[in-house]
Amino acid sequence: KKTISPAGVKRPDEISRSASKSSLGQSGGGGTNVRVVLRVRPMNAKEQAMLLETTYDSKGNKIRESCTDFNPDDKTAIAVWTPIEKMESGKDIYEKHVYNFDYVFECATVQKSVYEVAAQPIIEGILEGFNGSILAYGQTSSGKTFTMQGDLDSEELRGIIPRMVDGIFDRIGMSSESIEFTVKAAMIEIYNEKIRDLLDPSKNNLSVHEDKQKGIFVEGLTEKSIGSQKDVYELMKEGNSNRAVGVTNMNAQSSRSHSIFLMTVIMNDLENFSCKTGKLYLVDLAGSEMISKTGATGQTLEEAKNINKSLTMLGRVINCLTDGKSQFVPYRDSKLTRILQESLGGNSKTCLIITASPSMFNAVETLSTCRFGMRAKSIKNNAKVNKQLTVAELKCIVTRLEKEMEVKGGRVMQLEQMIISLGGVIPSDDINFKASPEKEVSTTDESQESIEENGDKKTNATDVPKEPIKPFSENLEEKKEEEKKQEIKKEEEKKQEPTIVKMAGDQVDQQKSKQMVSDLEKQKEEQGKNVDALIDQLKQERKKLKIKDGKLILLKQQLTESLVEIERYQRENNALIKNAVELKIQTQG
Repeated sequence: KKTISPAGVKRPDEISRSASKSSLGQSGGGGTNVRVVLRVRPMNAKEQAMLLETTYDSKGNKIRESCTDFNPDDKTAIAVWTPIEKMESGKDIYEKHVYNFDYVFECATVQKSVYEVAAQPIIEGILEGFNGSILAYGQTSSGKTFTMQGDLDSEELRGIIPRMVDGIFDRIGMSSESIEFTVKAAMIEIYNEKIRDLLDPSKNNLSVHEDKQKGIFVEGLTEKSIGSQKDVYELMKEGNSNRAVGVTNMNAQSSRSHSIFLMTVIMNDLENFSCKTGKLYLVDLAGSEMISKTGATGQTLEEAKNINKSLTMLGRVINCLTDGKSQFVPYRDSKLTRILQESLGGNSKTCLIITASPSMFNAVETLSTCRFGMRAKSIKNNAKVNKQLTVAELKCIVTRLEKEMEVKGGRVMQLEQMIISLGGVIPSDDINFKASPEKEVSTTDESQESIEENGDKKTNATDVPKEPIKPFSENLEEKKEEEKKQEIKKEEEKKQEPTIVKMAGDQVDQQKSKQMVSDLEKQKEEQGKNVDALIDQLKQERKKLKIKDGKLILLKQQLTESLVEIERYQRENNALIKNAVELKIQTQG
């Protein structure tokens, strides 16, 4: 297997694969629910011994061997039986409670199956830039640590954390060569409401902060760069050796703290220079304890109080997220809920694994665990891709926008030439042109978007002529009046001009006709020279300045208003040419 260096290295694309869709779903407007699965462990030696010693209760009723029943046809349902304290004669001594989760694992389920159903779908999300969280919750000695970590040296008994690490590195090995990966890992515990760095025990009271870019983070946390799976296993062994554990009547290796394993995967695309970051939170919560069963005393008792307190705060947060009427979620009431803020109701794809015991001795705790899972199942998260714009990516965006501006600048010059050729006047940049909202929206969507992105940081138009310019609407009014006068004058000339009729004996004034044709040709030639001179002058001026997008909006609006004028000029020009041709034919005849 290939390894990656701490600084990040390109991964060869040696294996083709098709990315499977995550069963946790994509983020949307309504968010996605937290996924909840239940794992019931087998009975331990102590529970089996208790079952052999006690077959009937004090009233002579036969005791059930297990408090759980599984449905072989429905892998999402489970029935929990609890004893009834006040029983009426002739009634059952147990009460049945049925729950449905996303999946229910029976006692004989192997570690690999739990990983494939509960954890594997989150890996794809991590490598797409999403945050992912897996939490293990349950009473003490219900199998949380075994589910999350297992035996690191056994291929069969390895838990979710080492298997997820292998899955992430396997997918890194199958990724494109253009992607550069950097992987970091950290490990902390929350012991007696204090955050301890398990990779640096001297840091025993860290604080939690929030940042717009980083989100929720632990300040001063030791993060180690990872190059291979082996590095992660060594890191986990180091962290576990520093974790607080104790002995109780329920568990010889009872976790006395909440353990959190954090893994960060940074992905840099060397082709488009984009950068995405996926964060993975793997949380092994300390189990809730009933003091009468654990027999905790002294320091162990104080630890149990803090554990139960933080779990109570966790339950309160979940209640506020799911009751539909709470206006405030008390994330800050404990260090645990503060760190898990993104995992519960925030930016994360989350799976909660609840673990339970099948023994009737723990029936009440198993029932409480299932109720906790049902509440958590209603939490909605809004996962989103953690993408940051790099310096190289920003430079590419600037270059692309500059090219777009050049294209739009050329289009502006063409529009200005058309307006000038039609007798219009180009307004200066200091004129505050007020366009109608409807026309502005219909003609300037792309330009307005570019302005919003880039602001007015382009170069100013400094070479615009400084002479006073009349508004375009006033120019149109003057032109209309002048055209009316010209039409009246032409009508009078036509009335006074004798009609040319081919009659015998009549002579046509050929000299006058030729002179008219010659004048028309000269006028047309002079107009062409003037237009060419104006175009050349405008080109020279426009080489020195970069046209603003705002001016493009103005010119588009002005061109829209002059479309009617363009058509009228064309009709008149065609009529004038036609008359000239007819006059020339008559003259030649």
